[in-house]
Amino acid sequence: MFYHCSRSKQFWSEFELYWCLISNQRICLCLENVLFGILTENACPLLQLLNYFIIIGKLYLCDCRSKQILPNIYGFRAKIIAKYETEEKISNKEFFKRKWILTPYLN
Repeated sequence: MFYHCSRSKQFWSEFELYWCLISNQRICLCLENVLFGILTENACPLLQLLNYFIIIGKLYLCDCRSKQILPNIYGFRAKIIAKYETEEKISNKEFFKRKWILTPYLN
């Protein structure tokens, strides 16, 4: 099988580092977090964005698997930036600002 579970684990480790770089928050994702998102009663906007990133990460991994390419954080980052730029152009500005409380670009 081309797609290895260890590569997926490496992707999620890189995801945690990327999240820390753009949000200044350390996270440690477990399998449950990846499968269902981070569930809490106090869903702050940053947590909602993190859950959105997790969903995009899972879609990215599926895309990589179907294309038979190895996932990496740079491809994921490009996908996130494309989502950000698209939503910035088409969505209501107030909704966009509430959803994207941080920018996915690394300075």
